[in-house]
Amino acid sequence: MKMTEEQLKALLDNYIDDSQNAYQEVDGDIQKATDYYLGKPFGNEVKGKSSVTTREVAEAVDGALPQLLKIFTQSVDVVEFTPQNDGDATVAENVTQYVNHIFNKDNAGAIIMHNWFWDALVNKVGIVKAYWDVKEDANEEEYFDLTQDELGMLMAAEDVEIVEQEEVPGQPIPVGVDPMTGEELIQNAPSTFNVKIRKTVDASRVKIENVPTAEFMIDRHADCIEDARFVAQRKMLTRSDLVAMGYDNNIVAELSTDDDVGIRGNVNYDDFNDVNNTDPSQDLIALYEIYIDIGEEDGMSKKHRICYASNTILSDEEIDYVPFYSLCPFPIPHSFYGQSMADRTMELQFIKSTITRQMLDNLYLTNNSRVGAVEGQVNLDDLLNSTAGGIIRMKNPNAIVPMTVQSSAGQSFPMLEYLDGVQAKRTGVSDMNQGL
Repeated sequence: MKMTEEQLKALLDNYIDDSQNAYQEVDGDIQKATDYYLGKPFGNEVKGKSSVTTREVAEAVDGALPQLLKIFTQSVDVVEFTPQNDGDATVAENVTQYVNHIFNKDNAGAIIMHNWFWDALVNKVGIVKAYWDVKEDANEEEYFDLTQDELGMLMAAEDVEIVEQEEVPGQPIPVGVDPMTGEELIQNAPSTFNVKIRKTVDASRVKIENVPTAEFMIDRHADCIEDARFVAQRKMLTRSDLVAMGYDNNIVAELSTDDDVGIRGNVNYDDFNDVNNTDPSQDLIALYEIYIDIGEEDGMSKKHRICYASNTILSDEEIDYVPFYSLCPFPIPHSFYGQSMADRTMELQFIKSTITRQMLDNLYLTNNSRVGAVEGQVNLDDLLNSTAGGIIRMKNPNAIVPMTVQSSAGQSFPMLEYLDGVQAKRTGVSDMNQGL
């Protein structure tokens, strides 16, 4: 039995809600990892004491990134096709050149790689999207003083549309003298034309782009994209963007801007609610680009691409591929979200920050140690003034007793070196193999 539209909407809503709930289980770790990478405070700082934060997460990630990028950017070809049968050498070489041209020239290959790896190292999983982007570029051009033949050649082009046309009558010109009357003969020159045209060029191409982890959605039971029953991307687009994509303007105008999602990862979708926006065409709409398996009457299922917004199905088509590709630095079997480089170093950053703060607090006390003063025997104003070489007036030579603070640096530095070794073992990134 074929699924009705209402049943399909209910199925999409269930998958969306379930995938969002599954993402919430790792969302806290992803946000925490980003905060650690940026070196933000932990929240346990005490006023008047050291609040320095070390940057072990950033050191590990930034130490691994150059080594990873070097593999794919130092040679000319990111990927190479090898011949499988006799006579395939030329085809393999041509395909290799074409694919690398698409990746590096038509798309910003190095930037895509950097962002893909960074997302994986910090946000557990990096996602890229590769698809055929159907697009037309329309440019308006103006031509003046065209002849009839030139205008005809321009109108004959299939990708040209005449927007405006103006005929300019030709000026009278003398062509000779009448032999009978001796009068000068006048003839009008051919008319010319001023036109404005719209030229449409097919700009369709293979497009590769990074997908923010917070925008990506997947079935909670899937451990890879290829086998997932549900995969989606949630994008915030304006109404004009949707119309430009080919959707009916009347349908787009009825879409609601309300979409209760809140905060996911590094993206706070509440910030997108343009409540004061006075231009309806710039209202932001949550568009779900969904790839889902839907059962057929014969009991088999087929992959569909559905664009879904505001409880409205904008398009539904069968498709034979899913354009998303994932990367995880430390996969966990039977789980889509593995571990990131940040997961393995956040604990060390917290410990080393704590030890460093204690060392600095100890150093502050050592350099500006506290003293005991006999009440009534010392001028407290002089004592509170820590100016170098300042005089402290006192009535008794024993009125001030220094309070010695023992330095803890001797015990702290070996601990910091030990933690550096632990980090190198956990991440594989050490000072010995960092050459970039």
